[in-house]
Amino acid sequence: DSKVVLKKDGSLDEEKSDVTEADDGTLLLTEPEEPEETFDKKVLRVDPKTQEPLAGAVIQLLDEDGTVLKEWTSSDETPEILEGLKGQQGCPEEGRKS
Repeated sequence: DSKVVLKKDGSLDEEKSDVTEADDGTLLLTEPEEPEETFDKKVLRVDPKTQEPLAGAVIQLLDEDGTVLKEWTSSDETPEILEGLKGQQGCPEEGRKS
């Protein structure tokens, strides 16, 4: 459902309407943007053979352009919680410990 509100002079009240008006007077209806779904993930670095937690690994969360969104050093006790991830995010990469 879309809402069209006209002012007393017959012009479109764009602030109160769900449509916009083109230069030629055509009312333009666009689909409302749906909120982007987000998710949370816990990350704990483990030994591939023993599945025991490993401390000291520098891990980075990168976006699709390679920009570092978050960087942390792994713990052998507490997983890192990544909140509000969107789309293709959530694929941490392990860096080298300095």
